[in-house]
Amino acid sequence: MESDPAAPGASGALPPDEARGALDALDADRAALAERLRTPWWYYPGLGAILAAFVASPAIVDSGTRSTVVTFGCVGLVFLLLAHKRATGFAVLRDAGPRSRWRAICLAVAVVLLFVASLVAARAGAALWVTVFVAAVFAATVVGGRWYDRASFAELRHGR
Repeated sequence: MESDPAAPGASGALPPDEARGALDALDADRAALAERLRTPWWYYPGLGAILAAFVASPAIVDSGTRSTVVTFGCVGLVFLLLAHKRATGFAVLRDAGPRSRWRAICLAVAVVLLFVASLVAARAGAALWVTVFVAAVFAATVVGGRWYDRASFAELRHGR
């Protein structure tokens, strides 16, 4: 049984008007998804506060208090992620594309470097520097999170 290449739909190709309509529908879906995934205003300040607690933890002399701060930070992180999922309807587990992935890596490296700097400063007894690093990680998270979002939403809206 041979197929007739001239028969409508035989090659699987859509007529130009239908193809354009399908592509327009995909564009509309991407834009709707990007809008639905918009990060709530409270997410990055909350994440910044949790990361700031982690960065401050090396300066806490009492090990029981330090453990409590880290434990509350971990629990807070879980609740923050659950609240984000509840607010958006999605749990975002991967980046939308290469630009957002690169920005996420930059932010993660900055947080790790600030934690290490805080650890060194705490061991040297430089409490003022630990405070500076805590403030820096909070600011980097809030500002950098919005920077990440801009790339992520653009990649979602327009495809990779």
